[in-house]
Amino acid sequence: MRRTTSLLPVLLLASVGAGEAKPATPSAPSAPSAPSAPAGFTVRKLSDATQTNAPACLAARPDGTAVAVAEDTHNVRSKVSGTGKVHLITDQDGDGTPEKRTVFATGINSARGMCWVGDRLYVVNSPFLTVLHDADGDGVAEDIKQLVTGLGETPEQRPPDHSVNGIHLASDGRLYIAVGDQGTLANAVSAKDGSIAYLGGGGVIRLRPDGSELETVVDGSRNIYDVGVSSTLDAFARENTNDGGGWNVRILHLPNGSQMGYPHLYKNFAEEALAPLQDQGGGSGCGGVWADDPLLPVTAQGFLSCDWGRGVLFRMAFTPAGASYTVAQQELFKVRKPTDADVDAVGRIYIAEWGGHDFGLAKAPHGAVWRLDSAIAKPGSYPDLAKLDDAGLAKAITGPGQVLRCQAQQVAAQRGPKPALIAALDAAVKSAGEISGRITALFALAQIEADAALPRLVGYAADASLREYALRALADGKALAAKAPLDLFEKSLKDGDPRVRLQAVIGLGRLGRAQAADALVPLITDADATVRHAARRALQRLGDAKPLLATAKTPGPAADAALLTLRRMHSAATVDGLTALAQSASDPAHRVTVLTTLAFLIYREQVPRKRWWGIGPYHQGPYYDAVEWDGTAKVKAVLDAEGKRVPADAAKITELLERFRPGWQPPAKKK
Repeated sequence: MRRTTSLLPVLLLASVGAGEAKPATPSAPSAPSAPSAPAGFTVRKLSDATQTNAPACLAARPDGTAVAVAEDTHNVRSKVSGTGKVHLITDQDGDGTPEKRTVFATGINSARGMCWVGDRLYVVNSPFLTVLHDADGDGVAEDIKQLVTGLGETPEQRPPDHSVNGIHLASDGRLYIAVGDQGTLANAVSAKDGSIAYLGGGGVIRLRPDGSELETVVDGSRNIYDVGVSSTLDAFARENTNDGGGWNVRILHLPNGSQMGYPHLYKNFAEEALAPLQDQGGGSGCGGVWADDPLLPVTAQGFLSCDWGRGVLFRMAFTPAGASYTVAQQELFKVRKPTDADVDAVGRIYIAEWGGHDFGLAKAPHGAVWRLDSAIAKPGSYPDLAKLDDAGLAKAITGPGQVLRCQAQQVAAQRGPKPALIAALDAAVKSAGEISGRITALFALAQIEADAALPRLVGYAADASLREYALRALADGKALAAKAPLDLFEKSLKDGDPRVRLQAVIGLGRLGRAQAADALVPLITDADATVRHAARRALQRLGDAKPLLATAKTPGPAADAALLTLRRMHSAATVDGLTALAQSASDPAHRVTVLTTLAFLIYREQVPRKRWWGIGPYHQGPYYDAVEWDGTAKVKAVLDAEGKRVPADAAKITELLERFRPGWQPPAKKK
């Protein structure tokens, strides 16, 4: 047996979901000392406070034989490095009485997100994403690799609340990481290929399990602790933080490329952000997981999310509504200050209870780890994926549970383009099976074949049930995106299914070909709000102002949508085009809208951000860390000249110049 491993440089603590977030009520409801089992479950206590003190996050092994638990003996404002550890609790026979407990790793600062990919444990501990491997099976990790650096700051730089949090493997073969509203602060960098991701606030980043193609996919969320990615590749979060009017919890749908608006848009410029699905009032959204497995009751499937303040593990069920969803939420399990939840592939749910800990050092240990065993759970049913033949592996990839499918997909990716495996996966995609399995098989082929999968994916797009996923796969990976046919995406912009239009829009933004801008412009007035938002974001990513300026000439809804899009397109062409529009506009209201759009371009957001807004954010907008850019002087000169040329607009221009000044605060309300 190797000795317990100390991780250096020290891995640090991210946010305990709420960080400082507090429930709306004076105190959180007290959960019973022996939690009651939900219908269809038996409750097992895997550890108490003396065995895992203040568990902050956990990760169940896919086969259900063990659970990794991250412990934090310091509070979320600790400036001391190396106070955390990861335990491994082994229950090989599944009877709820662990046979073995080991310290998997020490010297960490309370990891806030973990997940297993095969026998490797991925640990999010700012400023690192670390991979731990126990090669000899003794319960202690001896193989340690830093896969990503720059994920936030060290404890000595800043107390590590509101930092980088939960991580999950999804059906597209990517690891999705929830980032709290402190952001990454600087570029996170992959050790595999040097790819980078940056977030100036909350959002979602993702990468492949080997560390490649690290990227930002969602920006502007509040303090999200986790992200649940469904079997159909929709991402959701249950966010929390103080937004200036309370500690509200909001449920988010997070399509790739979205801007959620926090902190500088959501309040005064909400038209630029994608609206939450639901505002639930006070609470503290923490860790969670997407649960999709027939070995769990239907009442426990969907997005499972802990609420630290309310003392509840919630279950959210989503109903499609256009390109987005509506949501219904129910209580599943009550426990004191839950911080994280996970599922295995054999019908069990795991919950970390932080217990009596608050934000100061506790005088005595608190917390526990609970397991909910479904009445139809099947311990020992998980297959040895490495020993399956190609046909058996393809069957597992299209199997009944999401955890099994995702893990099997990674084994297939390691095997490479074996003819028998490719044939079996292709047959699975084309079958009449469940769509979730077909999606996982499709993305397995995209991973295995890379750009060689191009004709296959284009062919799948002819099937209406697969079209959105084929488009997504074509635009997701760099090798495929470089060769993806533009005409397929442009044709799909006119599809009757808003989910297809959404992926076509997102895909065109990711392909990065400016000639697609003309085809995208009509989508900024799409009937579906999610598609409209994605179209604006895609056009901003492409950066071609010309078709938007042409659309903005004639007053009306299309012109307003075009001007809304141009607000974030800082270029000389945008400034020159808007100047010409302002000078030629005959409609007074339209001219003011054009001048307002110009005012948005006086400054731009500083990247990387130099400061954090804290728990009570500056939300006046339209920028947080506003700085001048090459066009600042010209925009100011144009606005000044237009105020003199058209005196009727002078007062409005003066108001805009003051309103968009960095550090502006609204006048105090009269009592």
